[in-house]
Amino acid sequence: ENLRSAVRMDSRKGDGASTLMVVLLDGVMDAMFPVLDLYGDALEGMTNIMAANPDEMFVRLSTRLKTRLNQIRRFNWDARGVFLQMHQDMYGVMQGSTRVQTLIDSTLQVEKETDAYMLKCVGLQQMYSDFQQQKINTTLNALTNLTFALMPFSALTGLWGMNFDNMPELSFEWGYTMFWGIAALVQALVWIYI
Repeated sequence: ENLRSAVRMDSRKGDGASTLMVVLLDGVMDAMFPVLDLYGDALEGMTNIMAANPDEMFVRLSTRLKTRLNQIRRFNWDARGVFLQMHQDMYGVMQGSTRVQTLIDSTLQVEKETDAYMLKCVGLQQMYSDFQQQKINTTLNALTNLTFALMPFSALTGLWGMNFDNMPELSFEWGYTMFWGIAALVQALVWIYI
């Protein structure tokens, strides 16, 4: 049985101002759920697009949504405090605690949904951060491989570039060819063994 319809049915019985107040507050709480659904749909769409094409724009949007969700959550906390005070019924105005309990249950549901959507916002931000980290790692890996590939050539060039008089390989007829042969051999050994 839907408790909300029972609360609204009570308002038709003419139980007075307390029932009218609960029905109006119930309407306010009910108005939050379509907004939360809209935010949830937006986050779902951003997650799908971000998975295919990560962009910083989605991080900014998720930060804005997170701020709005935080505002809803703070309003919800205040509303729950009021509803809990109403539930205590210090002045004997409320005739049924189930009516107010429905409002308290609504605040709990709103809190669950806002927390879930805020976690989804954090997940979007983490997804973008992971994508950026992966791009950096790929770039560093390419630079490391390039350095690794050119290191033997740099070492041999440094050795042959010393230009000492007593380096016999500088005067060899096939010295240049020998340099490239040794460089290719060292490069092949580096790639094979490391």
